[in-house]
Amino acid sequence: MNYSMTFIDRKITEYFEQIENCKKEILRFKQLIQELKWQCLPDEDGDIASYDDVA
Repeated sequence: MNYSMTFIDRKITEYFEQIENCKKEILRFKQLIQELKWQCLPDEDGDIASYDDVA
């Protein structure tokens, strides 16, 4: 397979963009997880606590 430099350059750029998009999505998921950890919920005694306090 002989690819042109232009094709390779375009594919590398495309892959880097996909990686950056994935990094942004991972950051978004991490933020959502942090928000969920601070949600109030009852613990074993029925008291209200955050997930981090119970887990």
